[in-house]
Amino acid sequence: MEVFVLTSENVEAFYPILPDNMKETNLREGIVLLGASEVNTEGQEQACGALVLQRFNDVTWVIKWILVSPEFTRRRIGSTLLETAKDICEQMQMQLFCLFSEESEEYALRGLFENAGFELKEKTGKNYSTSVGQLAYAEYFEKKQSADSKIKVLSEVSQRQLDEFNRAIYKEGKLFVNPIDKQWPLQDVSVVYVENEKILACVIMEQIEEGVVSLSFACAQEKAAMRLFLLLYRAQELLQEKYPPETELVIPCVTGVSRKLAETILPNAHVTLQSYSARWMPN
Repeated sequence: MEVFVLTSENVEAFYPILPDNMKETNLREGIVLLGASEVNTEGQEQACGALVLQRFNDVTWVIKWILVSPEFTRRRIGSTLLETAKDICEQMQMQLFCLFSEESEEYALRGLFENAGFELKEKTGKNYSTSVGQLAYAEYFEKKQSADSKIKVLSEVSQRQLDEFNRAIYKEGKLFVNPIDKQWPLQDVSVVYVENEKILACVIMEQIEEGVVSLSFACAQEKAAMRLFLLLYRAQELLQEKYPPETELVIPCVTGVSRKLAETILPNAHVTLQSYSARWMPN
């Protein structure tokens, strides 16, 4: 098995195992995409796993994705990818962090991180899911008309405004925020709240597979959290306008704010999951 950094020159060989929203990940600043390959029975190198590292700040890298192709499980591919990520962080004297939810039918991430020497902490999370056609209406949002002019879809704001918002969120220590840019796929249902030409909050959606749309993240600057309710309701309206009623909406929740958002608009649809944080620090 060989593990190496993927670039624009070699990433296409991994397209068969990468989700669509990962295929250009390595081209973004602050991202390292690792790939693992093995020689198949025909003597050819075959992609078998991948791991995405994203730099959060001067002391932390975050594992955003780790995956192993089903036909290559139980060959220590995940462990080797994780050890390579640790080596990269060790050289830079930076810590490595990951937040994940574990389901019985999925890859056993908990054991993977435990065996790699990560410190694990349990968290309580929920994963809410319902169809777009059954989205609820909350009385709270009857007041939303006064804010309509301040709510924009992602395509209506500039990259400069997005960069300023990214920097502001990073300074406040909000760890699991991807840098938002004008290339985000679902710009027609991802929304931001703008005051005085500055973005204060965002609700970002992504399509994880055909017929399934997920809340990628919802984030606000300090003292602007209430704008998230307005944004999520507007995203809900846009979903109903642009997607078939049978489309599934998934809202993963690992923070108090995200759970409150989901409980407000999806009061009857939820599945309880166990989530974990995993942290490794260099010697």
